Amino acid sequence: MVLRKTCPRCGAIIEMAQTYCEQCQQEADKQKQERQIRYDTEIRYKRDKKYHDFYNSLEWEKVRQAAVARDHALCQDCLKQHRIKPYDTVHHIEPIKDNWGKRLDLNNLICLCESCHQERHKQLKG
Repeated sequence: MVLRKTCPRCGAIIEMAQTYCEQCQQEADKQKQERQIRYDTEIRYKRDKKYHDFYNSLEWEKVRQAAVARDHALCQDCLKQHRIKPYDTVHHIEPIKDNWGKRLDLNNLICLCESCHQERHKQLKG
């Protein structure tokens, strides 16, 4: 028997391993790509070469996938609030600008949804 759940965007029945149904996944991927382009092109968010190269490296992709697998592709802050929500980003708990040595430390990574990720960054600034 295959376990199933509902797509968080449209309510369609999907397999547990999926984050969204096929149609919603395509839309989510498109939105993520548009966000990334906007992020990389806006001057106030422009990454310097060191960070850009890091986030496009094979090493980052491997440790990022390990964090996603460990966290079951779910937002860990939402889980603490007894909510099940898929992750949108893998977040560095201790920012890499503060500790470059922890950039590939699995224990320094956590899967978060977009709203929890934004909340964490607000707390860092405040």
